[in-house]
Amino acid sequence: MATDTKSALLTAVEKTAYRASLLLRAATKPDKNAIGIWNVGETANHLSHCYPAFIDAFHGTFTAAPEDVDAHNAEVLAADPERDLDVLANRIETGMHEYLEIAGKFDEDELVDFFTGMLVPASGVTATLLGEALVHGYDIAKAEGLPWAIEPDHAILTMEGLVPVMVHFVDEKAAAGLEAGFEIRLRGGGTSYWYFEDGRLTIESSPILPVDCHISAEPVTFMLMAYKRIGPAMPTLTGKVRAWGRKPWLATRLSSVFKT
Repeated sequence: MATDTKSALLTAVEKTAYRASLLLRAATKPDKNAIGIWNVGETANHLSHCYPAFIDAFHGTFTAAPEDVDAHNAEVLAADPERDLDVLANRIETGMHEYLEIAGKFDEDELVDFFTGMLVPASGVTATLLGEALVHGYDIAKAEGLPWAIEPDHAILTMEGLVPVMVHFVDEKAAAGLEAGFEIRLRGGGTSYWYFEDGRLTIESSPILPVDCHISAEPVTFMLMAYKRIGPAMPTLTGKVRAWGRKPWLATRLSSVFKT
């Protein structure tokens, strides 16, 4: 990762981990449903395991494949009964410090075997970790009725850093029949071009084929849509996401074709 991007990502990871630990210390409902089948305590436990798991990726010892992520997460939760939110807050802070020490040693273009056989730049690993903390903080805060603001710059860092990772997490079944090009403009950030063909995704920094759907999006909204935390209807009605072009309706399908 470039020096400026690397520094910004690592600073964002540090800040978000501290915010997540404060959130957990303020939370009082560990059994309240947070996301999917996970309650607050389980979501916090999962987040606490992300830091050592992603350190394992830098060491080349993270063995889960993209298609096995759900099963891997379930196994980790089943093996670790800890749900005390103060304990998990401490874990997150400790894990964050250990992660920053390891990730800080990797250069801009250094590839990491993130999941089994999935080589991505170090920035992609850190962006994924940042996204995990931001989104699961959102899940926990929403369940607890506590505030959790996501900075637009952090959403941009996450989504732009995820580009080399996202291409490996397309749900081929959900993307079947989608043959289209998208221009994605993150307000305040950059523009990228996403091309789907035969259930596969290619992301480019400049157009290489015609664009069917142009999307301009407020970055936090786009991130929450990408992580399937919110749907497209309200963002479209409020102008936080705007689509146009030859096939603007394709914008509503975009988040459904990724595994999260």
